[in-house]
Amino acid sequence: MSDSSSRPRPQYGEYATPEEQRAAVKAPETNPHYAPPEEQRPPYVPQPSPFHPDAADRFAPPQAPEAGHPSETSTALRHPADRVVTIALLVLGLFNVITTIAGRDGIASQIDGAYRSMGLTGDYIVTPLTGTVADVVAIAFLALWVVAAGLSSWAMLRGWIAFWIPLAAGFLASLASAVGYLILFLHDPTFLAYMQHL
Repeated sequence: MSDSSSRPRPQYGEYATPEEQRAAVKAPETNPHYAPPEEQRPPYVPQPSPFHPDAADRFAPPQAPEAGHPSETSTALRHPADRVVTIALLVLGLFNVITTIAGRDGIASQIDGAYRSMGLTGDYIVTPLTGTVADVVAIAFLALWVVAAGLSSWAMLRGWIAFWIPLAAGFLASLASAVGYLILFLHDPTFLAYMQHL
């Protein structure tokens, strides 16, 4: 028996013809034992285990923060001058609210002082409307300050310009006070008599 008949048929190309070798080199993927070089292998991505669903998250590389979302530290450091001005305006507004609430009973003397500056000789006559208007104005001052403080804090935490918020609240408070005084003036006989002689 010859050597060629006793040998098993080659499986890995030991006795391949030159044509078969060239064909194998052109298409190495057809070989079941072929493995690509290291640099061509895709990166290993761990698959979540049914027993540990967050296993893939533990092995994932840390993600860098996106450029469009600044951190809280950088947001808090924006506009330092605006923060100082806004806080100072809120403190001034709080002082004004406290003095307005404390001086509700003195509104008659304030109107008398306004009459003296206008040249009126009579006195303001206190009515039940006087106390009601004083209470409404004080409540309006307090509500406007609370809203301004809340909105200013919300704006400053997000790094926005906020000084205009207490200014707007102060303007609205002055408007409410002017309307309240005008109501009291128009219901006072002394002021009405003064207006008739003009």
